[in-house]
Amino acid sequence: MPLLTLTDVTVSIHGTPILKNLNTSLEAGQVMGVIGESGSGKSMTALAIMGLLPTGSTLTGRIQFDNLTLNELDEAARCTVCGDDIGMVFQEPMTALNPVHTIGQQVIECIRLHQSVSAKEAKAMAMDTLTRCGLPPDQFPLSRYPHELSGGQRQRVVIAMAVALKPKLLIADEPTTALDVTTQAEILDLLRSLQQENHMALMLISHDLAVVAGMADHVVIMKDGEIVEQGPIVPVFKELKHPYTQSLFKASDHVPEQLSVSERASARDRSVTDDASALLEVTNLVCEYPIARRGWFGKAGKFRAVDDVSFTVRAGESVGLVGESGCGKSTLTRAILGLMSAASGRIEVNGQNINEGISVLRHVQVVFQDPYGSFNPRHKVSRLVAEPLNVLDTQPTREQRHQQVTQMLESVGLHASDADKYIHEFSGGQRQRIAIARALIIRPALIVLDEAVSALDVSVRATVLDLLASLAASHGLAYLFISHDLSVVRNVTDRVLVMRAGKIVEQGNTLDVFNNPSHEYTQKLVASVPRLPDYTHASVNSF
Repeated sequence: MPLLTLTDVTVSIHGTPILKNLNTSLEAGQVMGVIGESGSGKSMTALAIMGLLPTGSTLTGRIQFDNLTLNELDEAARCTVCGDDIGMVFQEPMTALNPVHTIGQQVIECIRLHQSVSAKEAKAMAMDTLTRCGLPPDQFPLSRYPHELSGGQRQRVVIAMAVALKPKLLIADEPTTALDVTTQAEILDLLRSLQQENHMALMLISHDLAVVAGMADHVVIMKDGEIVEQGPIVPVFKELKHPYTQSLFKASDHVPEQLSVSERASARDRSVTDDASALLEVTNLVCEYPIARRGWFGKAGKFRAVDDVSFTVRAGESVGLVGESGCGKSTLTRAILGLMSAASGRIEVNGQNINEGISVLRHVQVVFQDPYGSFNPRHKVSRLVAEPLNVLDTQPTREQRHQQVTQMLESVGLHASDADKYIHEFSGGQRQRIAIARALIIRPALIVLDEAVSALDVSVRATVLDLLASLAASHGLAYLFISHDLSVVRNVTDRVLVMRAGKIVEQGNTLDVFNNPSHEYTQKLVASVPRLPDYTHASVNSF
């Protein structure tokens, strides 16, 4: 008998259908991958199982777990089951953890809420669980707070909380989306080892087909709240029967239509011989952070986050910057944008030092990873997109502003009427389009894309990459593409810089670097990228 069975599960919120007649099952010890684009119902399915549906939700059908019908239990009984036998790992660990409690307190709390053990016993269990999750107390004391850990380490704490009581089922909702490839590989290895060690069923929700292919036995593909295809992963991925499944595979290894591999290779050859003008030039850049003095006799020091970095971005060129968390990418980005001062070195845009004033920096715009977080939610889109116009020497009239906002929104595939809406009324992909429109409105020469597509599902990501390629062709833009997704960088950039511990350890033509990496760190990054099996006949992530 299956451990988990969903029978005709339908969910609506205030009368709007969200999930429609879901029928699927998960065996004990089995790994099920749930795939689909944003809004397909993946996370809502997990919340329905956990009893965490939002206010105003109505659920019909049956969710059966280990001979219990979960949706017929009262709250107390359901909380007991979900604590003891079902655990969940949420997508964003920083929001899943309490910032004012130590990691030890949070794991201990999960244990003592569901087991009658002493504080000493719970502490020992927490230490053992954190050690199993790669956070041994001698290196990561229980007294640490979430903000003192990296993203991958915080995700390990969330996993420790979910598996502390050795549940029969673990639901992992996009557990590696915001992580770099090496950290992602470590988290996936951890989930796999815990699943095998405890013979635990695992429901892995992801938009990355290669991740699911490497982990799952069974796959469920969702679209618009329905299951459009499911079954053992090999025949589903091999046969690709449903058109939606085919579209997901095509989008996973998407190369923008205006940027084929042959065209990129030709463009790279031309850039070498034509000696295109240097748009952004970084020379011997050093960025440091102060380190507070420890103890009475300790000395204050400085941490060098960017160490003697030099590179050039030419006009019309797309350059990728890759490296794992903590390598210095974000600090380098802040320095280029004039958001922090460099200890030494020089940054020039069009031959002018960025310290000469905002008139230089207005040639550079940025698109951040989280478009929702980079907008003021109380302002309408018209005001948000027009904000960069305030740095111009000559301010446009109200009518000119309206025309420019309309033009920019239409250039990124939105409508003029969208200017009167608020940012919460748009999907993730639409918000990113608005962020791109805001970056374009003062006609910059260079756009810095800071993980601009990492949180998007494959189909939306493909659309945004097509848009960026089209805008580069029509506006003559140069891009500095910062990403931990090597497959995207491979498909959209001309050159790539590989950063580690504040230094550029390797750089060159993108395909040359990824096909024949010379530095051992680059080799490690390339080897960590998930790949689809050969039977899929897809080239996604094939380095």
